[in-house]
Amino acid sequence: MINKWDKLKYFYEVAKDQSISKAEKRLNISQTSLSKHIKDLEHTVGHELFERETYGVRLTDKGQDLFFYVEKIQEEVEAANHLFFEDSELPEGKLKVITSPGIASSWLIDFLPGFTEKFPKINLKILGTYSGEVRSKIQGSDVMIVSKIKNREGLIQEYLTSFKMNLYASPGYLEKNAMPQKLEDLKNHKIIGYELETTNTHGNTNWFLKKGGKPYMVLDSALGLYQAAIKDMGIVELPDKYPLLKSNKLVRVLSEVESPVIEIYYVYLKQYQMLKRITCFKNYIKESIKGN
Repeated sequence: MINKWDKLKYFYEVAKDQSISKAEKRLNISQTSLSKHIKDLEHTVGHELFERETYGVRLTDKGQDLFFYVEKIQEEVEAANHLFFEDSELPEGKLKVITSPGIASSWLIDFLPGFTEKFPKINLKILGTYSGEVRSKIQGSDVMIVSKIKNREGLIQEYLTSFKMNLYASPGYLEKNAMPQKLEDLKNHKIIGYELETTNTHGNTNWFLKKGGKPYMVLDSALGLYQAAIKDMGIVELPDKYPLLKSNKLVRVLSEVESPVIEIYYVYLKQYQMLKRITCFKNYIKESIKGN
């Protein structure tokens, strides 16, 4: 017998992906049965909860209201499951971390070998998919490593580190084009931008382009910027803690100009503050930062 809570769970899974077909696979239930349970729930509440679209479904206004409350209940259930059924001795289980592409591919990767060796039962999943927007439940992750999120209740945000966004070029490029002396000089140089058209705060070149012209090329990764710079292609912006800068192949440009500082935080739901796999990853990163 299917009770009302089961129907709410079915509703939640469909709403989460905005797709009946995806939900049926995850729930191991036929699409016909799932659709019937949704219809029964709509009859019970007296409102349509979904509108069908070409590639899925969309929540109605009443559906969005119901999803808000069901999501809160689901968060509490998940938190209770994690808290009371977690291994009391050694942290284990899946840990999904969402961060920016640059942090995932460069800075964070330095901490992973030691962490996975120390905590072999934790299954890390790190996604560099953060673009500056925060959806519900912090994008479906356990943890986000991002700049501080404003106006978001129910989150714990602990400071990790800061990145200073500096300008760099290769000795070969500067030999051919001379070192710029002020921001205005950049209009006479080849500037390689980073995700200029996005709202991403992790490495947006707008701060120096306001006075220094516009880029002749835009790349979407820190590694791409670094590779372009060492090939004498132009001036790029990189965080001062970018690991490849240790090779000394690039020279800092306009070092006297004040550049922006981006603070990075370890962000997770308050309900998860007792989960060992979340706290041990946070503590490991913090301790590693202090040791560097």
